[in-house]
Amino acid sequence: MAATKVGRNDPCSCGSGRKYKQCCGVKSESRFHWGTYALIGVVVAIVGVIAYTFTTEGGGGGRQ
Repeated sequence: MAATKVGRNDPCSCGSGRKYKQCCGVKSESRFHWGTYALIGVVVAIVGVIAYTFTTEGGGGGRQ
């Protein structure tokens, strides 16, 4: 028996009686958003370090 995908407006499979999007669907979506925000934060930090390195006096790999 193959498991069917639960639609966002279907009753939640956990048995709470609530819609999936208002019950367990919120949990899976929030994990995605936090992971995305963390990745964006890391990229912004790396770009900031690179920009700081090449714009400060004495940085840039030995240019005088």
